[in-house]
Amino acid sequence: MGKKRNYTPETIQQIVDLHKSGLSVPAIAEKLSLPYTSVRAILIRGSINEPAPLPLNTKDIEEAYSFYNYCQISGFDSEATAIFCRQRQLSIDELKKFGSWYKLTMTVVSKAHLEDKNSQFKALTNEIALYKQKSCEYEKALAQYACEKLNFKERQLESQKEIKDLKAANKSLQQVEVELELIKKVQAILGQ
Repeated sequence: MGKKRNYTPETIQQIVDLHKSGLSVPAIAEKLSLPYTSVRAILIRGSINEPAPLPLNTKDIEEAYSFYNYCQISGFDSEATAIFCRQRQLSIDELKKFGSWYKLTMTVVSKAHLEDKNSQFKALTNEIALYKQKSCEYEKALAQYACEKLNFKERQLESQKEIKDLKAANKSLQQVEVELELIKKVQAILGQ
């Protein structure tokens, strides 16, 4: 990681002024013989709290960006851009300043946004892990319940079979009793 440099308030103001005049970050870095990353960091720190320099006749950041983007693609010095800006009463210089602000600020906002999304993602990942753990616990409990229910069914079937066997034995016993009664009757008749 590079060494952090401290710049004088005059140098910082000079960077900001050059940027407001429309110079790009690389051009400012070259002109002042400073590292690109330092110039960019100074401008980012200064632009975060700065409101968007919306060009006149634009209603919001999205519209200003779409106009800036059109002019950048067409070329700021092209006839198409000149006509486009005249029709909408836009200043090309104001669009350029807005574009510089947008690039610096939205990069920072995007990083903050990504960090926020990353923390949300981590929280969701933790929730998913907890859900999976609970899901495994529920699956184990469900499997245990299914085994107990199966064991109960088996015992119930065994009990039903025992009852059938007892009923069959009872019928057999009743038949034997009937046969004994018959034998007694036959013996009584023969014994007479």
